[in-house]
Amino acid sequence: MEHPPAPNILTYDSSSIVFALDWSSRQDKGVRVAVGSFVEGVSNTVEILRVTPAGLIVDDKETFGIEYPATQVGFIPDRFCNKPDLLATSGDAVRLWKISDAGTTLELVLNDPKNTSKNFSAVTCFDWSEINVKVLAAGSSAGRLLLWDTESGRLQGTMVGHEDEILDCQWAANDVIVSSSGDGSIRMYDLRDKDHCTVLYETPRRTPVPRFCWNKLDPKHLAFSIEKSRLVSVLDVRFPTEPVILLDGHMGNCTALGWSPHREEYLCSVGDDCHALIWDMGKVNSEEDSKPNREAVDESPILAYNAQAEINAMAWNPIDPDWIAICARNRTQVLRI
Repeated sequence: MEHPPAPNILTYDSSSIVFALDWSSRQDKGVRVAVGSFVEGVSNTVEILRVTPAGLIVDDKETFGIEYPATQVGFIPDRFCNKPDLLATSGDAVRLWKISDAGTTLELVLNDPKNTSKNFSAVTCFDWSEINVKVLAAGSSAGRLLLWDTESGRLQGTMVGHEDEILDCQWAANDVIVSSSGDGSIRMYDLRDKDHCTVLYETPRRTPVPRFCWNKLDPKHLAFSIEKSRLVSVLDVRFPTEPVILLDGHMGNCTALGWSPHREEYLCSVGDDCHALIWDMGKVNSEEDSKPNREAVDESPILAYNAQAEINAMAWNPIDPDWIAICARNRTQVLRI
């Protein structure tokens, strides 16, 4: 088999393991990536990296310290710069940080009102709404999905349905949120009826679903990975009983995945086998192939990259279709595909 081409690479080495990352979509401050460290204890850092002709450069003024490792970091998706430059981090709570010329300051802390000293749930994941950017959805280790107004700090709603911790969540539309859980289910919530949810898919043995990604350019498809599996599953929500295709390209567990925000057929998956793979899913988008198929498809990805270390996270650049960022051990790399 011929090996696919390798990408051009920019690299930055942090002093500790990095676990979470996100691109900024603002167009007034250059190209930035936020990366969160993973250090046991209460001494962690969120570094803001800038993509420059000289490579990835840390912005010491915007970089800031946090206590516990961030389960996720995420810039407000405000590409037209109508809102303050905010970055959210999650862990024991959702914290909103305001980035300005003077540096980075803590703006707001969003605590689960049901938390007590004896009954505490952490924030495992969150997602900003791209349509109403002041709204943020957050998943908790108690299986609750919380909806926050980030301007007022007010909790707009709490949605339940999962029987275990929520591991990932994402907006699918203006009024629709999807989440995956340790209970092995992927559920969809319609904010017009917060008391009910729809089960899109359940793994056969209730195996946890740590990561999924909705294809926002082709809303009938989502991709997900299950715990301790190298397979990437693609689900057609019109036929949600079984995946329409299983991609068998990793030699280890899939740790993160994401659809391109620019081309509906491109899917990136990364794993603890040190590889980042990009798949062309054009065949899945055709009507003739949108039928359940439980057989794993051993297709060659169109691009493969070996990071020489386990990859913890990945993210497509929301503005430039040629850039993907990954975190591998203490290294952040930006790949031009």
